[in-house]
Amino acid sequence: QRLKEEKEAKRAHLDGRHGYLFAIVASCLDLNKTTVEDAILEGNQIERIDQLFVVGGLRHLMFYYQDVEVTETGQLGCPGGVNLVSGKMKKPRVFVTEGKDVALTGVCVFFIRSDPSTAITAENIHREVSFNMLDTADGGLLNSVRRLLSDIFIPALRASSHNWGELEGLQDASGIQQEFLSSLEGFVGILSGAQESLKEKVYLQKCDIFELKTLKEPLDYLTLASNPETLEKVEGCMKVWIKQTEQILAENNQLRKQADDAGPRAELEHWKKRLSKFNYLLDQLKSPEVKAVLAVLAAAKSKLLKVTWRETDIRITDAANEAKDNVKYLYTLEKCCDPLYNSDPISMTDAIPTLINAIKMIYSISHYYNTSEKITSLFVK
Repeated sequence: QRLKEEKEAKRAHLDGRHGYLFAIVASCLDLNKTTVEDAILEGNQIERIDQLFVVGGLRHLMFYYQDVEVTETGQLGCPGGVNLVSGKMKKPRVFVTEGKDVALTGVCVFFIRSDPSTAITAENIHREVSFNMLDTADGGLLNSVRRLLSDIFIPALRASSHNWGELEGLQDASGIQQEFLSSLEGFVGILSGAQESLKEKVYLQKCDIFELKTLKEPLDYLTLASNPETLEKVEGCMKVWIKQTEQILAENNQLRKQADDAGPRAELEHWKKRLSKFNYLLDQLKSPEVKAVLAVLAAAKSKLLKVTWRETDIRITDAANEAKDNVKYLYTLEKCCDPLYNSDPISMTDAIPTLINAIKMIYSISHYYNTSEKITSLFVK
């Protein structure tokens, strides 16, 4: 009863500003406005919304609509029974956040103030507060941000010849605008590359051996290693992992097929994907599950560990280090390569000496690009 009274007191506090936000959220999420309002009246969410309206308050506010854990209480047995059980289950809910306290896994409707020094009223809210949304359902958060930038903001900025603030009075305004837009498009490319890298993640097969989860003391590993049946299962897990990593390494050594017009950025994207793949693989090799398997095999003095695995582990580490070095060196080229993408042929000539010096530096210190064949392939791009 007390909670109900508190909720109604908060409802009485609502005005046209809250109604405006709730109507937009309901429309974007295809929900009833009353459903949104009831969800937001829980807890201290109204107080957070009010901070969007005051002078010097919040500059942005987000409404998430996604699955959250809720405690459900129900009955066991026949209807009318008194045996109650409570458990946690996930249900879609609307809630307010500033985006720092919880990860976005569903849909986000966000509001942004143009000027925090202006108080938000029912009369000016439609002018002072803009809104948009992100939907992670299609390709996750990275893809949603990428689409928002590439489909909405970048075309709008390219079409706008005014409203660039203090830039409008500068002599080189157009050049600065072009550099900014190129950087923004480069960021969109990074988001696309990151999305592609996530698709190339390799997951080691789970080692579903119950005994591994009970290991605590060094003696436990020796006991498990002395059990032939369990040891055979553990070695079976290791053989599967070796087969998986050998396949990854074999793919790593295959010749690449690239378009004839692929530029230097394509080379950087290739190595960033490879770095992501091997770093994720190395992270898995440091997991408690893998460490437990290695410890049992070490206690059993298994030949599988001494010969095959150690060699595979070294090759994985070398491949990750190679990718890390190449990404580092190719990043030094990135700025030098901008004129190749954004300038006319005459303007490009000014950037060639800097570009040649950067490639010479890479050739002299890189372990990968230190052969004529490899550096030539980079020059071609």
